Amino acid sequence: MQSPGYFNNNEREYIITAMNPPRPWNNILWNEGLITVVDQFGFGGNYHCEGNGFVRSFCNKRLIYIRDEETKEFWDANRNSRRKKFSNFHATVGQGYSKISSEYKKIKFSLNIFVPKEGILECWAVDIENKGNKKRKLSVFAYADTNVNIGAHMAYNHGAFDKKLNGVFLSHHGFDLPTEFTNVFLASDKKVSAFETTNRRFIGFYGNTQEPDTLRAGDCSSKETSFDDQMTTVLQFKYELKPGEKKKIHFILGSSKSLKEATEICKTKLSEKFFNAELAKIRNYSENLLKKVNVETPDKDINTLVNIWLKRQIDLGKTWTAVVVKGFRDIMQQVAGFVPLDSKISKKTIKKCLEYQYEDGNVLRAWVPIIDHPYRDGATWMVPAIACYLKETGDFSFLEEKVKYYKSKKSGSVLDHCRRGFDFLFSELGKHGLCLWGGGDWNDSLNNVGLKLKGESVWLSEATVKSAKEFVELLEAIKKNKEAEKLSKKIELMEKALLKYGWDKDHFICGYNDWNEKIGSNKNKEGKLFLNMQTWGVLSGTVKGAKATKLLDLVEKELSCPFGYILEKPSYTKGDDHIGRVSYMEKGCYENGAVYNHGVTFKIASDCIMGRGNIAYKTIKKMLWTNPANPPLKSGSEPYVLTNMFIGPENVLRSGESLYNWTTSTGAWLFRDIVELMLGVRADYEGLRISPCLPSHWKDVKVVREYRGSCYNIRILNPKGLQTGALNVSVDNKKINSNLLPVFNDNKEHKVVVELR
Repeated sequence: MQSPGYFNNNEREYIITAMNPPRPWNNILWNEGLITVVDQFGFGGNYHCEGNGFVRSFCNKRLIYIRDEETKEFWDANRNSRRKKFSNFHATVGQGYSKISSEYKKIKFSLNIFVPKEGILECWAVDIENKGNKKRKLSVFAYADTNVNIGAHMAYNHGAFDKKLNGVFLSHHGFDLPTEFTNVFLASDKKVSAFETTNRRFIGFYGNTQEPDTLRAGDCSSKETSFDDQMTTVLQFKYELKPGEKKKIHFILGSSKSLKEATEICKTKLSEKFFNAELAKIRNYSENLLKKVNVETPDKDINTLVNIWLKRQIDLGKTWTAVVVKGFRDIMQQVAGFVPLDSKISKKTIKKCLEYQYEDGNVLRAWVPIIDHPYRDGATWMVPAIACYLKETGDFSFLEEKVKYYKSKKSGSVLDHCRRGFDFLFSELGKHGLCLWGGGDWNDSLNNVGLKLKGESVWLSEATVKSAKEFVELLEAIKKNKEAEKLSKKIELMEKALLKYGWDKDHFICGYNDWNEKIGSNKNKEGKLFLNMQTWGVLSGTVKGAKATKLLDLVEKELSCPFGYILEKPSYTKGDDHIGRVSYMEKGCYENGAVYNHGVTFKIASDCIMGRGNIAYKTIKKMLWTNPANPPLKSGSEPYVLTNMFIGPENVLRSGESLYNWTTSTGAWLFRDIVELMLGVRADYEGLRISPCLPSHWKDVKVVREYRGSCYNIRILNPKGLQTGALNVSVDNKKINSNLLPVFNDNKEHKVVVELR
């Protein structure tokens, strides 16, 4: 099978050479206010999101056309939609930028796209070079498929070229609009020969972007436009290039509150100097993240994933949980993985999330856009993220910082926010003593099981137990032992309820719905066995020892497939209003029987906890691009990031396909699975703790970990080929009788050698 591309680890890039994979391969570029999806051609939506939950997209395509003015032949240099014989055509996926490169008839081209650290704008840098031995007369057309329509009326629209801006400015001034960013502009730092403001003229009524009317007929009209629902931005340039001559053109595509603001933006940012400085800033930010944790294992693919690409995916997730979504549970999980990379940003992000917790302790599902369906798992994700921050930094004063509650005038300390979360979870119980399901738990698609507040969730109860145990540990660390004892009693009662009412012969059920019907039981015809309830039974410590091993063996036997582990089986085939939307989905899709990789990372964690390093390793390899049972040109999954899911094996028409990547907490969980559980290097309240669970064929691994002002250079030796075992530990050539490394905080490097025996 053709190779789709290759990693350039020195530059932290992936080069796409197979430019027509089964689906677009995306890079995601973002700042706090704008997120841009860019595929291998430079296509994809950008989304401006404001704090009030309003979301809009103002561009979906970016095209650079080149026309030979002597032959009148033209081509879209970053798309090649007419399948001309380009001598070179590839895309570079970078850390914060995407670059599309091509060459056709000796005209070399590149388009570099990035989103600066601030501003509702994209930066484009176009390079054109004459590689031939004769002069070439060219027209270059920069086209952004823009959308200026915010309100209901196209009568609000006007488009014109502004000389001070040196670009096309589209305005949409209307009544009672949801945002002040009502304008879109495309400007350049080079002299513009002509422009266009509407697709009606540039593409034509019956044309398309492959062959716009203007490129066949002549030049852009340079006319203003009003009262038009097909507004667009096009800038045309004319050049004569001598052999070997190059031209560089810079563009800003952005949204603004006014023409004056747009002009000021371009005055300060539309230059090669700014572009170079901003790209350097983006690169430096990325490099700072990359150096904090690095691994060297016998598996080069895992090294590439952990050292570069998972960090990029986690960095996205801590800002945007999904394209145009900012959600509580998702960001908290991402932060737990991001803390070792940047604890300051993590602290700020945690506090922002806590602003969306209600006084009663429950949380808002998402605030961009507003999703207030009554999911009830949000509070379970708080303490794990906060504990990660505290263990990383030792900054216990954070617990006393005040944060407002959502839709309330009241504020509470971070510690009080945690308390209210558990007050909510442990007080909202059903008749079996399990947590009320409400509108759903982690599984969004079980959204009609508990709206009458009678149904009870086994997974939510397990997650509550796990999170509460972490809170007990935290309370003990800050000497609040009586409070810890009180909470421990509640945990004990819930664990007993789980084993009594949540267990069905050989596995945990999914729960009881509002009609007291069991879901995930051996008696069910469909949805008999769910993955997460089994893995979280282990993660929570509700089952231990032989019973936990037997439970995970059942998962291996029943839920394994060639490319991962099925979230639930058998898939639902008939809609059931006592369950919700999952039962209406096609077999194998999303929560209805897909290989949902987020859930698979929970399984990897539970395997490591039980000392099953070999199985954990094999599980990881199943989900990666190197799996021969489901390679990228079959699945469609980008090799450089993790997909949320593969369509499950029960869907015979599309089994193994990946629908989208990037926007999943899978990355954060897998990063922690490998670094903290498999390699066993994890922060604790009193220092770094070493407790590896290795694949037996890993005889020598290394971890470089920055922690509390020191660098720990850790080497783990496994000469006997063990998975777990007793440890010999030395620090700076001195043996210590513990697996807890001391905190030095001295800005020095310390050598640690660990040997399994």
